[in-house]
Amino acid sequence: MANRRHFNQCLQQQWQNCLKSQQGLALILLDVDYFKLYNDHYGHLAGDDGLQRIAQGIQQGVEAVEGLVARYGGEEFAVILPRLSLEEAITVAKLIQRAIAAQNLPHTPSPISQLITLSIGLASQIPTPETTPDQLIQNADQSLYEAKRLGRNQICYES
Repeated sequence: MANRRHFNQCLQQQWQNCLKSQQGLALILLDVDYFKLYNDHYGHLAGDDGLQRIAQGIQQGVEAVEGLVARYGGEEFAVILPRLSLEEAITVAKLIQRAIAAQNLPHTPSPISQLITLSIGLASQIPTPETTPDQLIQNADQSLYEAKRLGRNQICYES
């Protein structure tokens, strides 16, 4: 799985590619819901194992399309999806949710589910010379924040 540095490099490269081709670039940010409670309850070794299994589930959701899955921060992941429309990226986010749900990873201390869930923020845009990848990240981050604010375990997006 790509690290944050590789994510930044790939996003910059895909931004330039989509700018030249005038195609959309989508970004999905994912956060494991109530992961601190998971670590506190099951321990950090189980937390590390859980993150690995979550990463595998995210990879499964993305395998049908060209995309980069990266570790974004603590319990956050990111997916770069070049040349996908907003609707196609939403479909990928739903596939990721289903793949995680199918793993049946227990999370008994979570106030929203007995299984691991993800809050997902998504943004998509066609790059222009006046815009930057940072704006795409900011839009996806705002969507992720909205998913958490609305109760978690859901997908929010803006284009």
